[in-house]
Amino acid sequence: MKITYKIFNSVLVAFIWYFASVSPLSAQKSEPDNNYGDLSFNFVHQVDGNPILYDTMIYTNSAGNKYEINQVQYFISEIVLYSHSVDSIMFSPLIPWHYVDKDYPNTLIWSPDDKIPAGRYDSISFIFGLSKNNNKSYRFKNPPESIMFWPDVLGGGYHYMKINVRYHNNNGDISNFNCHLGIGQIRNEQKKIIGFIHNYFRVTLPASSFKISKGEISKVEIIMDINKWFGPPDIIDFNNYGGIMDNQEAMRSICKNGSSAFSCRIIE
Repeated sequence: MKITYKIFNSVLVAFIWYFASVSPLSAQKSEPDNNYGDLSFNFVHQVDGNPILYDTMIYTNSAGNKYEINQVQYFISEIVLYSHSVDSIMFSPLIPWHYVDKDYPNTLIWSPDDKIPAGRYDSISFIFGLSKNNNKSYRFKNPPESIMFWPDVLGGGYHYMKINVRYHNNNGDISNFNCHLGIGQIRNEQKKIIGFIHNYFRVTLPASSFKISKGEISKVEIIMDINKWFGPPDIIDFNNYGGIMDNQEAMRSICKNGSSAFSCRIIE
C-alpha cells in the first residue's frame, strides 16, 4: 500500500506540474483577438447649420412659413459600417435600434459595449425609423419609446419620427403642424384602408469615412437639419396640413426630403 501510495503521489505531482506548465500557453491561445476599439454616436439637431433654439418663433421653411420647433423624437436603426479593408459590420446587432429625444439628454448618445474591429471604414449608413421586421407593435413596454406607438388602424408599430412645430398660418394666427412619420396607408376610392406602406428609408452619410484604433474610442456626430425635412425637393407648406399620419402622399414627400437632412462629423 505504501508503494502504491507513493506511485499515486508521484503521478499526481507530475500531472499538476504538466498542466501548470502548459496553462499559460493554452490561455494565450484561447485569448480573443484584442485588436478592437469603441465607437460612439452623438445626435445633433440644427437648423440651417446652427444649433436649435427650441420654442422660439425664428425659423422659416422653404414655403415661407415662420415656425418654432417644440418636439424632436425619432428612431435610428441598423447602422452599417462599410469597409474595403475589414468586413462591413452592423453596429449593435443584438439591439439594432436607438431612440433619440431632445428632451432626454441620455438618448443623444449611443455607445453600446460592442467592440469594433480596428481599421479604416469607408462610410456609414443607417435606417431612418424601423424596418418592417423590427417595427412590431408592443415591442417597447416603457416610455419614452412606448409613447411612440403608431395606431394599429393606421398600420401599427411605432412612429419613425415626431417633429412638432407651431407656425404663423395664412390668417396670422398660430397653428400646429405635427410632422409624424410612420407606416402609410393605401386607400381605395371610398377612402377605406386596403394596405400599408413601410416608409422607412436608408441614409448613407456623406463624408463618413473614419478609423477605429485599437483600444480607443472614435466618435461620430450624426447631424440632422430640421429645416431640410420641409424641402426642397418637395416643398411642405404647413398651411396645407394639420398632421400627416394618415396622408401617405405627404409622408412620401417628407421621406424624399429627409434623405438629405443628415450629415456627420468625425471625431477620432
